[in-house]
Amino acid sequence: MSAPNFHRFNADRYYVILPTYEDADGEVYEREYYDFEDLFDCIIERLKSTDDEWEYNPKFNDVMEATSRATRRSWESPYAHTDSCDLFGFDIELTIYALGGRYSGGNLDYDIKITMPYNCDEFWLSSYGDVGDLIADIMESCKENIEDWGDAYGWNAGTWKLQKKHIEKWLTNMLRKYAAMGELACVRNCEAVMNCGGIFSNGEAIYHKVNDDTVKRIEQELQETIDNIKLLKN
Repeated sequence: MSAPNFHRFNADRYYVILPTYEDADGEVYEREYYDFEDLFDCIIERLKSTDDEWEYNPKFNDVMEATSRATRRSWESPYAHTDSCDLFGFDIELTIYALGGRYSGGNLDYDIKITMPYNCDEFWLSSYGDVGDLIADIMESCKENIEDWGDAYGWNAGTWKLQKKHIEKWLTNMLRKYAAMGELACVRNCEAVMNCGGIFSNGEAIYHKVNDDTVKRIEQELQETIDNIKLLKN
């Protein structure tokens, strides 16, 4: 039985790296593994040119090994964006990475890791089907470590109840912001944006390319989301 060529964890669409490329003379070639490495190096440089915080994230290799299917070719993306925010001591890390297609090409995707203060519990967006469930688990972890929070901020159980909604709102905004940042990095660095038009009974999928005008609109909406959440944060 066949299977879809592309796979994604968090991205709303398939941000595709094409299986072929065209040289300066117009000749079309099939990409080999090292061609993808060269392409990803170019992507890294473009990301670094827009934000100095993009850097190598070696810890993500273990996550890729754990979440990628054994039969799937995968490339661990050597770039990440880390933002350690003083508010409540959370650390939020956005990683952009690439998955090799089952048969050809590949696609960019992203993941968000939230590390708790004090107990250092880690929560990955890709492990949850719903952001609400992710936030609920984070809040439960906060509650279990209220003594540590109390030592740092002078909180007691009553203070925790007052701060809980504020923390939930901040987490929701930051997750929206980082998801938009992940989508925007993918759409700006891929070679084609595609949607899945359907999956046949044999498992094979059909993909449709998103037109250029729609891609521009997607970029604009993502940038507006990021800008608006920055205003909320300030």
